[in-house]
Amino acid sequence: MSRARKPAAAQADQRKSMERLLAEHEEHRKLVGKNFVHRGSGDSYQLLALAHTESGNELVAVYCLNALSRLKFTRPIAEFLDRFEEGLGIKQETE
Repeated sequence: MSRARKPAAAQADQRKSMERLLAEHEEHRKLVGKNFVHRGSGDSYQLLALAHTESGNELVAVYCLNALSRLKFTRPIAEFLDRFEEGLGIKQETE
């Protein structure tokens, strides 16, 4: 069974330039090291790093749950920013 390969020009078009990769990284760099609250659960997470996927060069957030920092997660940065908000992650009880 033979798989058809995309022409080299089509593959090159999908890749981002180094300048674009650096610009995306720089745009979100100030968020690294900050705490974020998950909008649904209220749990506290920390954004550890930014990375790009090898296929597609998508910018992803590398983050961990503050209560269990050994486990690392990745999520596209746009999705991360939709689901998390900057904050300390302290749940406040209302009376």
